[in-house]
Amino acid sequence: MLRFYDEIYTILDLILQNYYLHSHSGSFAENFYGIKRIACQKDQKQEDTKLPRSCLLKSILCLVILPYIKHKLDFMFEELRHKINTGRLSQNTLLCKLYKAFVAVYPYVHMVWEGSFLVYLISYMFGKSKWHSPFVRLSGVELVHQQEEDLQSTHVQSSEVWQDLSLNNKLLFACKTAVNLTAVTLSTGLSVGVFFLQFLDWWYTSDNNAPSLLAMPTPDPPKVSGILVIIMLHHYW
Repeated sequence: MLRFYDEIYTILDLILQNYYLHSHSGSFAENFYGIKRIACQKDQKQEDTKLPRSCLLKSILCLVILPYIKHKLDFMFEELRHKINTGRLSQNTLLCKLYKAFVAVYPYVHMVWEGSFLVYLISYMFGKSKWHSPFVRLSGVELVHQQEEDLQSTHVQSSEVWQDLSLNNKLLFACKTAVNLTAVTLSTGLSVGVFFLQFLDWWYTSDNNAPSLLAMPTPDPPKVSGILVIIMLHHYW
């Protein structure tokens, strides 16, 4: 399980983000703060609460797939750099040369990657850009605050759709609902887990800082008079 931890986490994150993008037009974190995504196209109807399929797929790509690839590249870079520093890639083969070229070039790629995020954040802070992240821009969306009708629309559609479906489509709809329930369980577990970790941190901090009832008070340091110091110095001399 630990060997495929990243893949399992990515699959669960994919289920979670796909559910929230379909149901709330925003990622899990964006929905938590009352934010949704709308398409940047001017011909997109503002009353349509659902994301276009192209924006949804690009959002999943930027929220899940690209961070997973970047994480794997970071791990690969650290592993190859360690092998090169320890002399385990000293062979003069084509594959070793490619690995060494990757280790030499990747820090600059990482610098451009992180620098682009910093530029977008600074531009957004000073009102020069509508996007706080290049991923949001690549997704073809903008972030806006949710309205009351956005919160009510998710509860009206499921009952109306179920009555019009055939038997095969109802089975597919049931499978989709099971996946959505899995996503809701994950989101609830994340919220409860974060609260539990914060509670443990508060408990541990307060327990360490609280004085013990059985502990004796720390005495003040002894005061040495000037005459005693002179006598002691005279004794050692």
